[in-house]
Amino acid sequence: MYKYLIVSGIFLFIEHVIHILGTWKFYKKLGIPYWKIFIPIYNIFILLKIYKRSICWIFLLLIPLTSIILIFILWMDLFFTFFKKTKKHFFLFFLSAGLYIFYINFFKKIKK
Repeated sequence: MYKYLIVSGIFLFIEHVIHILGTWKFYKKLGIPYWKIFIPIYNIFILLKIYKRSICWIFLLLIPLTSIILIFILWMDLFFTFFKKTKKHFFLFFLSAGLYIFYINFFKKIKK
């Protein structure tokens, strides 16, 4: 039991770090202060409020495997806030398993 909680906690921490690295410029363009980005569950809560998703998603994000799917959905919402919803962007996002958001975050200029 303790082993599962420890492994889940480590997994969720790594996922949180990946989320921050992949989306910090998007948060900045939305006008959200930096300190709010680094608080583990609060940054997801901000996205849920912006995109009018259910707050129950936070509890689903605590389950390691469902959190990956939900993070991808939130990343897509965030990504399509700044870019047109085209098939090209959609397929690049899914074929790269979400790494496309890192490419956009670090190498492209994000316009609001």
